[in-house]
Order: sequence, then structure tokens, then C-alpha cells
Amino acid sequence: MEHDHDERMELTHEPVPGYRPIFLVAITVGLLYLGFILFRTL
Repeated sequence: MEHDHDERMELTHEPVPGYRPIFLVAITVGLLYLGFILFRTL
């Protein structure tokens, strides 16, 4: 059974202000912590 869909449905939302910097800080802290653990095990 074939379906001819010309339109795509998209789920969108408004970005949350301030989310990206907090996300980047959390990733950076996590990477620094993992690096510290690696350094301590050598």
C-alpha cells in the first residue's frame, strides 16, 4: 500500500532561554571531572 504525502508534520517548540549556556557548562564540568579521574588513575 503506497501513501503519497506531500506534507510533513513537524513538532516544534520555542527554545528555552538560557538552556544552551547551562548545557555547555554542565558538559564542560563533566568532562573536566572525567579528566580529573583519569589523571588520578595514572
